[in-house]
Amino acid sequence: GAIEIDPTDMKARYILGLSLFAQRRFTPETIGYLKHVEEQFPNARLALAQIAAQTGKVDEARAELTAYISSPGAEQRSQAEQMLSRLR
Repeated sequence: GAIEIDPTDMKARYILGLSLFAQRRFTPETIGYLKHVEEQFPNARLALAQIAAQTGKVDEARAELTAYISSPGAEQRSQAEQMLSRLR
């Protein structure tokens, strides 16, 4: 069943999205949570890129990685750059 959280609570959406991602539940719900918070939490883009790459959406993965690498909060920039080079 669906979990209901306050739609304005970005941190809760981020944590829930990452939890579902960690469980390899690459559902529209997971993607929605992560897309909703990717501006506030840049690492959400990295998770979205990995989901896209693993589900065969290479162009989408490249776009998320490029956005992640250029974001100021990209803590795992070198990992993202390596992933991007493997997708070229």
